[in-house]
Amino acid sequence: MADSNRTEVLTAWLIRAGSDGEREDFVLGHGLAFGGWDDLPDLSGVSSRGEMKGILRRLLPGRSKMSVANYSGQLWALRAHVSVGDLVVLPRKKTRQIAIGVVTGEYWYRDDPDPDRRHVVSVDWRRTDVPWEAAHEDLRDSLSSPRTICKVKCDDGAQRIRELMTTGRDPGTLDHSGAATPNDRMTPSELHTEFLAALSDLVVEHSDLGAKPLELQIQGSLPLRARVYMYNATRPPGGRPAGEYKIQLIVPNHERGQRGNFDLSDGRTVLLVGYAAEDAVFVLWDAGAYRDFAYSRNVQVKSETILAAFARGIGRQERRLRPGGGMMVRETVVAATADHLAEAIALRVDLSRKRLLGELN
Repeated sequence: MADSNRTEVLTAWLIRAGSDGEREDFVLGHGLAFGGWDDLPDLSGVSSRGEMKGILRRLLPGRSKMSVANYSGQLWALRAHVSVGDLVVLPRKKTRQIAIGVVTGEYWYRDDPDPDRRHVVSVDWRRTDVPWEAAHEDLRDSLSSPRTICKVKCDDGAQRIRELMTTGRDPGTLDHSGAATPNDRMTPSELHTEFLAALSDLVVEHSDLGAKPLELQIQGSLPLRARVYMYNATRPPGGRPAGEYKIQLIVPNHERGQRGNFDLSDGRTVLLVGYAAEDAVFVLWDAGAYRDFAYSRNVQVKSETILAAFARGIGRQERRLRPGGGMMVRETVVAATADHLAEAIALRVDLSRKRLLGELN
């Protein structure tokens, strides 16, 4: 059995048991956690998130791109990232309590006549009766995520959940001196594949998926020759103020101590894009408002903007910044799900044009 008192930084997973708590008694009684997903075969042999997405596209042909992206992300987390020693949290619908356990066995396919109970991890449920009110508001907000499986994202969430499990009390945000939990980052090829899949047959041609930046030509209502600088949008514990995601600007041949710029040659439209993989949401900043930037500069977006996109397809956020130390301008950040990415790019291009014309200030 894994030691829940291990000294390295923990990971905590929210894994629900049905929209109405219909699987709670079963998972708690059988030492399991799972998210349903019947009609899917044993996933033990799946080796990448892209392969997982391909399986879902074949088996769920009527699902939207957004649904496939969401399901594949959650299933890949269950299959590949929920590890022995991690914490699992289950907000109980029936009792308004929180169950907390420790993962003792990674993903396995369970031979059960009920197809909704086959994709599981094993869990030693240590507490099943922590009062909902024992968690502070920010932790309760994280546990209210609409997703079936996701990491607990609030600051120091895993350490606080361990305290809830052992003492029944939430200590709140900790004064931490250790390193932040590493995030699962997608490779440039994986990021670019997600981007192209969202645009589907609108893409006429594109450059090598493994090279940054990605160059492509888009057809349709907005013909566009684009150069895409794409990054993982993450929120490491303690890395940003609560409620923010970030990307880190590094361009090809960009060294520490040097300033960087996007390549504006060949008349291509530059798109600055972040991808919040767990939410399957793309974020588009105004690339023209970022120039002569430091190595690994942080660029942020509020989590509320990503959640708005997740719920409605597109979200917006207004920011004030001073490009290159010049005059203050207003930037509108646009976030979108895969089904709305083409619309979001058109909006991004229009907003950038208006900023250049001074219509947004």
